[in-house]
Amino acid sequence: MIVHLDGDFETVDYVENRSVLIYDNVDNEEYPVHWHNAIEIVMPLTNGYTMMCDGKTYDLHERDIMIVPAGTLHAMKAQSGRRLIMLFDNRSISSNPALYDLYSVLKSPVMIGEESDEELRISLGNLIKEIYTLYSNFDVLSEVYIYIKLLTLLARIKENQISAVKYDDEKYLEKFGSIIKYIEQNYMYNITLDDLARMA
Repeated sequence: MIVHLDGDFETVDYVENRSVLIYDNVDNEEYPVHWHNAIEIVMPLTNGYTMMCDGKTYDLHERDIMIVPAGTLHAMKAQSGRRLIMLFDNRSISSNPALYDLYSVLKSPVMIGEESDEELRISLGNLIKEIYTLYSNFDVLSEVYIYIKLLTLLARIKENQISAVKYDDEKYLEKFGSIIKYIEQNYMYNITLDDLARMA
């Protein structure tokens, strides 16, 4: 499946004028440690699948979902079974300021497994199936609808993350969000605890 590997960097081979690549993968093949500029979503359909991502091992069961952010080192062990592996060009999301808060979902790997909210897991699984159907029956608007569904998938994860944080005081949550945003925008500078305390 990896066609162009230079060291640990994979160049994703999209079809001309497209920015989505989906494999209905049944290869019993090991994929070495690599990274690419695509968002990768993996969902095993039959049998589990073991992935190493950002130095951590994830054991995916059937219908679990793993989202690997662009630029993240990851690898997959050789295993029998069937899984969907989806690659989405990262640029259309990462470079859009309107999607800044949504893009924060992709700051680190996301695993939606059996311990996750079952309604969320089913909802995301259905979106992935819809994306696969659009990709398989490709026409002039398919990629537009695929990206709409990808954004919907990320938005549902973000909503779930927000609802999991239960604060009684919404002003506290808003202030905390502004501090996180400040850290994300200024992480390369020497941020002190006193600076953040003054903001709060």
